[in-house]
Amino acid sequence: MKSVKFTLLVILSFVAAISGQETLRECGQIISANSGTIEYKLGETYDKFEACAFIVRVQNFSYIKFTLEESGISGRDRNAITIMGFNENNHTATYTLGPPNTELEAEVKGSIAVVIFRSWSISGFGKGFRLGFEGIGGSLETIPGFDMVFNNEKFSPLEIPFSNNFTNVASTNLMVFTNEAHMMTEVGDVFTMNLSGHVMEDPYCWDFFSVYSFTYVTSPVLEQTICDMNTATTEFLTGGIFIVLFRNYGGRFTSATVEWGIDYEYYTD
Repeated sequence: MKSVKFTLLVILSFVAAISGQETLRECGQIISANSGTIEYKLGETYDKFEACAFIVRVQNFSYIKFTLEESGISGRDRNAITIMGFNENNHTATYTLGPPNTELEAEVKGSIAVVIFRSWSISGFGKGFRLGFEGIGGSLETIPGFDMVFNNEKFSPLEIPFSNNFTNVASTNLMVFTNEAHMMTEVGDVFTMNLSGHVMEDPYCWDFFSVYSFTYVTSPVLEQTICDMNTATTEFLTGGIFIVLFRNYGGRFTSATVEWGIDYEYYTD
């Protein structure tokens, strides 16, 4: 477990290092900036069954405006770009860009967004995209928190809190878990996530986890919001990816473990 904590510190250092850059190009990258660009495989052929996630966080704004500046996305990959907006407490709304949509802009409510590029099995002709973003909507107090994308099982299990300073102030934290930035493709295989530990029980719900799954459908699904967990393990299954919102109101009420990975031939056991 000590090695997991050490490598996680490397992740947090990496997050801080890329927060100043303006363009994201690789699956799993995050950015904390008031404007910038996601440019993914523009002019290159993308893979089948991709599930490529980015996290964008702006400071002191209540909305994020996304603009599809250039697109080579195949018309066969319908609604290929999904954007989930988040404020300090919850998921606000979901937006889609790309064919067959004619709209090139989306004003996403909230100061944090998860951007997911998804391709279908019949693709292979698309050439990527460039998506610009900027914070809009007036002044809003900055929401502290950590954002992380895990594209493999290397850092599983993950212990929360994962930083000594994590619980000193209220924070809103986004985590995305994927299988190598791809959907599950083999019949019977599933992507699993287990959440266990202790979270402050009702009626307070000061700390809570909201777990979402996302597959080939357009909208993410809220699997469960947990604020009364006490050592029991909750298992989640999907053929796609997981998005987890962890809201911490300060103090040390939560001690949790997240484990994830592939269960091969789950439905044939």
